[in-house]
Amino acid sequence: MKYENIILEENEYILITGLLNRYLTSEACLNEDWCLNLNQELSEAVVKSNSEMPGDVVRMNSVIDVETDFGVKNDIILVKPAERDINDNKVSVLSPMGSALIGYAQGDQVVWNLPKGKSIIKILRVTNK
Repeated sequence: MKYENIILEENEYILITGLLNRYLTSEACLNEDWCLNLNQELSEAVVKSNSEMPGDVVRMNSVIDVETDFGVKNDIILVKPAERDINDNKVSVLSPMGSALIGYAQGDQVVWNLPKGKSIIKILRVTNK
C-alpha cells in the first residue's frame, strides 16, 4: 500500500460515510464482508481537503484500470449508487469493486471479497479530472 491508510477528500468522505451508514442498516448489507471492510477502512481513513489530495488516489469519478484474479477491467468510473451503469463502466462506490478501490492509490494491491470470490485487485491506472 502506497499510503498507510486510505485517503479521502473531505466532501467525499462525508458522502460515502452517509451512504454507507444508511446501507449498513439495510438487509442488503447483512453478511456482506465488503460493507464491514469499507466501514472499518472509513474509520481509519485520512481525510484531506480537495487541494491536498494526491493525484493518484481513487476518488469519486476517477477512471481506473484494474487487474483481478478474474481478468483486467479498464476505464471503471467510480460513482454514487444512483449513477451506476454497468454498460458505461460506472461502478457504485457501494459495490464490492467500488468499495475495494476508494481511497487507494495507483500501484496498490488490495485483497477484497468480490462476487466471484476473494481476489487481489491491482490498481494499474488512476485518472482524476
